[in-house]
Amino acid sequence: MNINVNLTCDELRELIGDHHDGELDGQKQESFELHIKQCKDCGYYVESYTHTVKVVKKLPKCGLPPTTEAKLRAALKQHFGIGAG
Repeated sequence: MNINVNLTCDELRELIGDHHDGELDGQKQESFELHIKQCKDCGYYVESYTHTVKVVKKLPKCGLPPTTEAKLRAALKQHFGIGAG
Protein backbone atom coordinates (compact mmCIF):
# COMPACT_ATOMS: atom_id res chain seq x y z
CA MET A 1 0.00 0.00 0.00
CA ASN A 2 1.38 3.39 -0.95
CA ILE A 3 1.01 5.89 1.88
CA ASN A 4 0.41 9.48 0.83
CA VAL A 5 0.62 10.98 4.31
CA ASN A 6 4.16 11.92 5.28
CA LEU A 7 4.56 12.87 8.91
CA THR A 8 7.11 15.40 10.04
CA CYS A 9 9.08 14.68 13.20
CA ASP A 10 6.97 17.22 15.11
CA GLU A 11 3.73 15.60 13.90
CA LEU A 12 5.02 12.18 14.96
CA ARG A 13 5.78 13.48 18.45
CA GLU A 14 2.25 14.88 18.70
CA LEU A 15 0.83 11.45 17.80
CA ILE A 16 3.02 9.31 20.05
CA GLY A 17 0.48 9.11 22.88
CA ASP A 18 -2.29 8.00 20.52
CA HIS A 19 0.12 5.52 18.89
CA HIS A 20 1.08 4.09 22.25
CA ASP A 21 -2.59 3.78 23.25
CA GLY A 22 -3.47 2.10 19.94
CA GLU A 23 -5.77 4.94 18.92
CA LEU A 24 -4.36 5.89 15.50
CA ASP A 25 -6.46 5.09 12.45
CA GLY A 26 -4.99 2.78 9.81
CA GLN A 27 -3.42 5.39 7.54
CA LYS A 28 -1.94 7.46 10.38
CA GLN A 29 -0.62 4.29 12.02
CA GLU A 30 1.04 3.20 8.78
CA SER A 31 2.50 6.68 8.28
CA PHE A 32 3.77 6.64 11.86
CA GLU A 33 5.45 3.26 11.40
CA LEU A 34 6.92 4.28 8.03
CA HIS A 35 8.38 7.45 9.55
CA ILE A 36 10.11 5.64 12.44
CA LYS A 37 11.58 3.15 9.98
CA GLN A 38 13.02 5.99 7.90
CA CYS A 39 14.04 8.39 10.69
CA LYS A 40 16.53 7.03 13.22
CA ASP A 41 16.00 9.93 15.63
CA CYS A 42 12.26 9.34 15.81
CA GLY A 43 12.80 5.60 16.06
CA TYR A 44 14.98 6.19 19.13
CA TYR A 45 12.44 8.67 20.48
CA VAL A 46 9.62 6.12 20.23
CA GLU A 47 11.79 3.41 21.84
CA SER A 48 12.68 5.76 24.69
CA TYR A 49 9.05 6.82 25.17
CA THR A 50 7.86 3.20 25.21
CA HIS A 51 10.56 2.19 27.69
CA THR A 52 9.77 5.15 29.95
CA VAL A 53 6.06 4.29 29.99
CA LYS A 54 6.87 0.68 30.95
CA VAL A 55 9.16 1.81 33.78
CA VAL A 56 6.71 4.39 35.11
CA LYS A 57 3.87 1.87 35.16
CA LYS A 58 5.97 -0.31 37.48
CA LEU A 59 6.41 2.49 40.02
CA PRO A 60 4.21 2.42 43.10
CA LYS A 61 1.20 4.70 43.24
CA CYS A 62 1.96 8.01 44.93
CA GLY A 63 -1.18 8.05 47.06
CA LEU A 64 -2.71 11.32 45.89
CA PRO A 65 -6.39 11.88 46.56
CA PRO A 66 -8.35 10.60 43.53
CA THR A 67 -9.55 14.05 42.46
CA THR A 68 -6.02 15.47 42.63
CA GLU A 69 -4.64 12.52 40.67
CA ALA A 70 -7.36 12.94 38.02
CA LYS A 71 -6.56 16.65 37.66
CA LEU A 72 -2.83 15.92 37.39
CA ARG A 73 -3.37 13.22 34.76
CA ALA A 74 -5.63 15.53 32.75
CA ALA A 75 -3.05 18.33 32.89
CA LEU A 76 -0.25 15.96 31.81
CA LYS A 77 -2.34 14.59 28.96
CA GLN A 78 -3.19 18.10 27.76
CA HIS A 79 0.35 19.43 28.06
CA PHE A 80 2.40 16.44 26.94
CA GLY A 81 -0.14 14.36 25.06
CA ILE A 82 0.45 11.35 27.28
CA GLY A 83 -2.18 8.78 28.08
CA ALA A 84 -4.09 8.80 31.33
CA GLY A 85 -3.46 5.12 32.10
